[in-house]
Amino acid sequence: MVSEINSDALFILLIDQSSNAYILERELARFAERFPRIIVFINQVHGQPANTTGLFLMEMKMKFPNMPMLALVNASPEGVKMLLSLEGLDVKWLGIRTDDFAKYKIPTNVDTPLTEVDIKLARHLLEEERVQKNPVLRDDLNHMVATESTVESDAVLALGAPFLYQVYLPLKLQYMDWQ
Repeated sequence: MVSEINSDALFILLIDQSSNAYILERELARFAERFPRIIVFINQVHGQPANTTGLFLMEMKMKFPNMPMLALVNASPEGVKMLLSLEGLDVKWLGIRTDDFAKYKIPTNVDTPLTEVDIKLARHLLEEERVQKNPVLRDDLNHMVATESTVESDAVLALGAPFLYQVYLPLKLQYMDWQ
């Protein structure tokens, strides 16, 4: 039960179930020394967190109302859909975002082509009022549609696993680079 949890964490880090989750899991001891946090690995069902995950996050938000929830999800239509599904929890998009390439010198040759289903989802999401009011989500989705590609979390891993927890995440956290 969440009411039994006490923590000195600075934030709650939500990570979708992708390869970076497993790499981060192995390297958490080093990362935790600098950034005490609670990590929640999100199991997805059709691009949305499982019901139990959503309920757990709601309880965490009630238990730690001032602790930011930061999501490390792909710059993909599915990643944006998952962020939108967490509405009401004030989840911030920590990354991976299309503007991260220039900021963090991530190789640009690691993008993944979008499928027709992904493009259709991106166009559908662009019609949502919440996306229209959020310039970062809107710009990222427009970029995905224009380039017909997505930015998977593996793009950051192209620079090596240590880059994720020694450079990328610490800089994003230090500069509060989330949306």
